[in-house]
Amino acid sequence: MRWVTRKGKQSVSHHWYATRSKSKAMENKVEALEQHNQDLKGEMSQLKEQMAQMFQILSQTNAAITAMANQGAMGYAQLGYPNDPPPHNIRDLPYGIPYGWKIEGPAIEEHEKQNAVNNNGAKGEHNTGSGAEPKRRRHPGTK
Repeated sequence: MRWVTRKGKQSVSHHWYATRSKSKAMENKVEALEQHNQDLKGEMSQLKEQMAQMFQILSQTNAAITAMANQGAMGYAQLGYPNDPPPHNIRDLPYGIPYGWKIEGPAIEEHEKQNAVNNNGAKGEHNTGSGAEPKRRRHPGTK
């Protein structure tokens, strides 16, 4: 057995048994890493298959949506607006309202009439007869 002394460190044994046991431990670690690598490759192939299936389902869904749009079965399109895609220079309205969405229509007018009837019928809840109007903002530089 041979002892080697290094500066500031304890003596280290360089016996061939110690070297052999270290190499055996290293071989075991390499085998474990190779097994882990094979497991990861298997998981990756499973994930790739799942992604391919999801892509296929997504493609089928997009095809169905496109077919419905071409038939004019879009729920938000109102009469008077084309079902064609918007021109390139027009952007969607704020908050994700799609192009061609009609703000004014018979349903809204009926809703406003019902609100007016409800507000006129309810006494003491709103101060509608005060004549006070909200203060309007002026633009800078105007009198």
